[in-house]
Amino acid sequence: MDSVRRTKILATLGPSSNSPDLIKKLAAQGADAFRLNLAHGTHEEHEKTVKAIRELSSKAAVVADIRGSKLRVGELPREGLLLEKGSKVILDTGKAKYSGRAIPVPFPLRKSGIKKGGVIYLDDGMIMLEVKSVSPPRIVCEVVREGRLFSRKGVNIPGATIAHPGASKRDKEDVLFGKKIGADYISLSFIASAEDVAQARKLLEGSNARIIAKIESQKSLEHLDEIIGAVDAVMIARGDLGLEIPLSEVPVKQREIMKKCRRAGVPVIVATQMLASMMNMARPTRAEVSDVANAVFDLADVVMLSGETATGLYPVEAVKTMREIIEVSEKGSARNLFARETGTLPVNVAVAEAACRAAYEVRAKCIIAGTTTGFSARAVAKYRPSVPVIALTGSVDVARRLSLVWGVRTLYFKTERIEEAIKEALEYLKKKRELEKGDVVVYATGMKVGQVGGTNTMQVLVV
Repeated sequence: MDSVRRTKILATLGPSSNSPDLIKKLAAQGADAFRLNLAHGTHEEHEKTVKAIRELSSKAAVVADIRGSKLRVGELPREGLLLEKGSKVILDTGKAKYSGRAIPVPFPLRKSGIKKGGVIYLDDGMIMLEVKSVSPPRIVCEVVREGRLFSRKGVNIPGATIAHPGASKRDKEDVLFGKKIGADYISLSFIASAEDVAQARKLLEGSNARIIAKIESQKSLEHLDEIIGAVDAVMIARGDLGLEIPLSEVPVKQREIMKKCRRAGVPVIVATQMLASMMNMARPTRAEVSDVANAVFDLADVVMLSGETATGLYPVEAVKTMREIIEVSEKGSARNLFARETGTLPVNVAVAEAACRAAYEVRAKCIIAGTTTGFSARAVAKYRPSVPVIALTGSVDVARRLSLVWGVRTLYFKTERIEEAIKEALEYLKKKRELEKGDVVVYATGMKVGQVGGTNTMQVLVV
């Protein structure tokens, strides 16, 4: 049981990976959850993808990523456009579709503040342009950092003031679509405050979907504490964040965000360009391997693949590589991770902490958390115990949501009696040869199965 991988993998699906066969291969290589980027593709295409995921796995979470107010390139040829260093390119802000002469970037150019000598980033900064002249609706640029540009890729213009007409209406439609398809998480882009989260929650009333806040702007950093307190998970979207703040500050901010999330018991996802070279190559760079490993060392709940699996040439290999990096990194990191909190704790959190301490002291094989909403399992995982956490639940929705929580795997039970549920779990683990006679297990739950947020009992059991 010690070989269980703690850090989860979130794989983005797209043209390179959204067929049932490829989704199955990604899951087989270690993808725990799948992300749908609603900035790309149609609702009909995404609906088919969700159906394929559900037919494949009852436990894999679906994350619907809302495009937000981000400025994006319009429609380009399927093969994209190669922008070579030193070449002249024209951005046409009055068009939404490529006509063979200028790159469409639809937005109101007037009063935007874009001037000659300014910089424009495309595709999370992978491509860099220098502004040579501005003549509405066109911007003439020179390519400083080359690359191939595809439809709907992001555009960042530091210092510019750009209105995004229709963004709120479009985002509302996407949130409602995520609710319709039964997404387990809705990922909100360019969150500025807890109020943005509250608005999305109103739209999601009546669904089981939870909310992920993407931290990718200076405003989200300024309101970080209130955002963490309002959401169910956080994604560190380093691409846009690295264009909003000095690039040298991103690693520091990443670590600060992760510490705050872990202290609050909120799952945190590290995202963007983790294995970017695998878009075109079957092998990552050493720097990328170190990037993933450092996220593991810092105890991230999830590491994410974006273009690597959505549009890259080696989607299956990318997931396999990430899984291998995680497994080796976890073996090489310290296993005595549990640290006691100080101060007064709520009863349910204190029981979870006590379970982790007991597991360490008695050298337990695992911690089993009986949970109705997922709270008990998340509370235990918050302390990053040195043994696997097994969530015992009767809810498929809970199982899916826990696929984004560090170190947690799920088992189902149907009984309403605690004694029967734990007996069923122990028998299953013995049958799988994950437990044997004489092993010690720590069990944390509420006195009554089905009691929401009522973790108040911890037991040490000998198999």
